[in-house]
Amino acid sequence: MFSSPYPQILKNAEFNIKIKNLDRILLISILLLGGFLRFYQLMNEGLSYDEIVMINLTETTFDQVLYNASWGRPPTLLFFGYIWIKLLGASTFTVRLLSAFSGLLAIACTYRLGREFFSKEVGLVSSFLMSLSVFHIFFSQDFRYYGLLSFIVPLCVLAYWNALKYKSWLRFAVLSLVSIIAFYTHTHAVFVLIALGLHFIINWSKRSPEVKYKWFTSQLLILLGTYFGISIIVSDLFGPTLDGTSLSPLGHLDETPSFALPFYTGLITYTFKGTRLVDLLMLVPFAAIAMGIVTCLIKRFQFDHFSFVRINDIYKLIRLPIGETKSTVTLLLLWLILPLFLPVLLSYIVGPMYLPRYTIGALPAFYLVVGVLMVRMKTIFPQSAVISAFLILVAPSLFQFYQADVKDQWPEIANYVGSRMQETDGIIFLSVNNEQPEQVENAFKYYSPVSIQTCEVSSLYFNGSEQFASQIENCRESFDRLWVVMRPTSDNQVDFIELFTQLNLDQSYTLVESQSYLNVATYLIE
Repeated sequence: MFSSPYPQILKNAEFNIKIKNLDRILLISILLLGGFLRFYQLMNEGLSYDEIVMINLTETTFDQVLYNASWGRPPTLLFFGYIWIKLLGASTFTVRLLSAFSGLLAIACTYRLGREFFSKEVGLVSSFLMSLSVFHIFFSQDFRYYGLLSFIVPLCVLAYWNALKYKSWLRFAVLSLVSIIAFYTHTHAVFVLIALGLHFIINWSKRSPEVKYKWFTSQLLILLGTYFGISIIVSDLFGPTLDGTSLSPLGHLDETPSFALPFYTGLITYTFKGTRLVDLLMLVPFAAIAMGIVTCLIKRFQFDHFSFVRINDIYKLIRLPIGETKSTVTLLLLWLILPLFLPVLLSYIVGPMYLPRYTIGALPAFYLVVGVLMVRMKTIFPQSAVISAFLILVAPSLFQFYQADVKDQWPEIANYVGSRMQETDGIIFLSVNNEQPEQVENAFKYYSPVSIQTCEVSSLYFNGSEQFASQIENCRESFDRLWVVMRPTSDNQVDFIELFTQLNLDQSYTLVESQSYLNVATYLIE
C-alpha cells in the first residue's frame, strides 16, 4: 500500500520529492478517514447514562467541579469538559466532539510514535489500522474518560521518548507534566507510567549520570503531583468505597477477570469489537483468498518488486531489522503488556480492577506492534494484499457498529413513559449497579418530555428485603399506578415479576405493561 510501484526510479531526485509528498498525502488521508469515522453519526443516538453523569458533573460551577474532583473523580476530563461546555454548550454533538477530537489526535500521535520508533511506513500502517478500530471509534464518540485517555497516554510516551532523545530539563519537565495529566485522566494510566519507569531502569547502565539525575527528578515531581490521587487509591483499598465516584476503580467492580480476558481484549476487542468470534473465524478463509488474489495480480502485472516466499523470509519477519534497537522494542512491549495484564494480576491480589475500556491506553502500542509485523510481512506477501485481508476482517465490525444501537436508550424510554403517563402516576427509579437512584433519575429526566412525580427508593434495599418491600408499599399509597424505570446490566437482567413475588407485599400488584430498550427497562404496576 505504501510502497512505490516503480522502485527503479527512486534514484531520481524529483521522484524522491514526490515520495515525500506521498507520505504527507497518505497521512492526511488517514486522518481524514479517522476523522470521518469518528464524526459520522455523532448525534445518531442519545446520550448514554455515563455521558449524562459526566454532563451533570461538568455543566456546573467551577467550585462544584473542584468539589467533584476532591471526591475522586478523574479531574482532567472534569476541567476540560467544564471549559469545553462553557465555550460550546452541552448538546449531544458538542460534548462528544471533545472525545472525537481526542481520538483523532490519538491517531496522529500513533503515527508520530511509529515514525520515531521505526519508520514512516510503520507510522502510516499503524495509524491506518487504528483509524479503523471500532473499539477506538466507540470511545471517540463517547463523552467519558477513554477518548481523552487514548490521546494523553501516547502523548506521555512521546514526551518520555523526547526526554531521552534531547536530554534537556525542559523535556523532562514536560514528561512530568504530561504524566501527571495522564494519571488524573484515568487511574489505569499508572500502568503505562510503570512501563516507562521499568524501561528506563532496564536500560540504566546505558544512561549518563546527567540523564539519570534528570529522570529521577522528574519521577519525584510525578510522585508529588499524583499524591492526591494516590491517597484516594489507598483510601479505596483500605477504607469504605465511594459508590462508584472514586478515582480508582477498586472496590466497585464485582467480578475477578479471567487471565484469558487480556488476550481476548487485544486480539479481538481492540479491532473487532461487536463481532462474534465464530463470525470472525468464518471470515478468515475469505481474507486468505483475497490475499492470494491480490498477491497473484501483483506478481502477474509486476506492480511491485515482489517474489514469492523464500526460506529466509520467515527469519526476516521475526528478527530485528536494521535501525531498530532492543530498547525501542522493549519499550513498546512493556507499554502493551503491563496495562493489559498487570491489572488482571492485581485483581486476584487486591480486588477486581479490570475492564477492557480501562486498557485503552495500550491501544496505540498494540497497533504499533501490529504495524511493525505488517510492514515486515511485505517480505512474504505484498503489503496491499495484507491490507486487503485486514479490511475484509474489519468491515463487518464497522458496518454493525454504525447500524446497531450501542448507547443506552434513554430518549426512547423517556418518550415511552411520557406518552403513557397519567396525572396520578408516580415513578420509581431502581438500579442493580452501584450508582445511586438519583443518577438513574437524572438520566431519565434529561430526555423526559413531561414533569414527573417520583417516589424515593434506595438501591441498597433492592434485594428482596423487608426494607425494600416497605418502601414499595409507601410509594403505592401515594399513587394509583407506579412506573418502575430500571437500568439493569446486560448480564444481570432482573425478572421484575419474580422480584415482586418474593417481596411478600401486603397488597397484590398487577403488571400492566413493560418495555425494554438497550440497557434500560420500564414496568407499569397497579
